[in-house]
Amino acid sequence: FGIWGLLDKESLVSERIAHLGSDPMLFFVVVGVAVSTVSLAGCMGALYENTCLLKFFTGGVITFVLLEILGGLVLYSLRHQVKGSLQNTMLVAVLRYQDDPDLRFIMDEIQMGLQCCGVESYQDWKMNV
Repeated sequence: FGIWGLLDKESLVSERIAHLGSDPMLFFVVVGVAVSTVSLAGCMGALYENTCLLKFFTGGVITFVLLEILGGLVLYSLRHQVKGSLQNTMLVAVLRYQDDPDLRFIMDEIQMGLQCCGVESYQDWKMNV
């Protein structure tokens, strides 16, 4: 999703490449590269029976699982705060929809993916007029 998002937003155009470090889609690219690296190490380690690569793969998989569990526990314990924060952030995104191409891209993708409109209802878009 990361490279597709960067290409769709045209963040890789030469004039905008200077702002690439602050692009939120870069997170998805970095995570994708990390997962691909660990996966490749597992495949190559199994293919060549290389214990070093297999240990790296095992450590990477364990790290990813622990990070997912930790992230899930943190989000679950803060679920009410996360819900309020997401609602406020989405309302701000509706207000700034025309001004920020990143917010526009994210809002479009969320609404197309969830097949919905606005935060609570389509009435939220009246704030943007």
